[in-house]
Amino acid sequence: MDQQAELRRIIRRKNDAYGAGDLAGYLAAYAPDAIIFDRSPMSVEDMRRAMAAIFGAGGKLLAYSTDDPDRMLFSQNGDAVTFSYGWREKVRHPDGRVTDTSYYETNVWFRRNGQWTMVLVHITPTAERAVQD
Repeated sequence: MDQQAELRRIIRRKNDAYGAGDLAGYLAAYAPDAIIFDRSPMSVEDMRRAMAAIFGAGGKLLAYSTDDPDRMLFSQNGDAVTFSYGWREKVRHPDGRVTDTSYYETNVWFRRNGQWTMVLVHITPTAERAVQD
């Protein structure tokens, strides 16, 4: 399997885990030392806590969809890659409000010890609106 096909499979598995509410499966794609910029910088543990605060307290993912990653740009020796893609989620928060948000995400992945992991993620909300459930 070529690297691009392998990465697309890994990304699909990560995104499917998120869509299914599998927090551990979703976060497994992140390197332990990853940095995530989602409105503010955070660690993987910060991300886990933020997601648990929503989904562990009664919040629910009502809808989720992703675009295919844009053109993947590999490093010369093939052990690093960057790409971006859009995605959208509709979430019922623990307080009962519902938001419908579109995002654009840029990733940097490294191949470490034979495994691809995300090391840097930048998530930008491009549109958010409150909706009736």
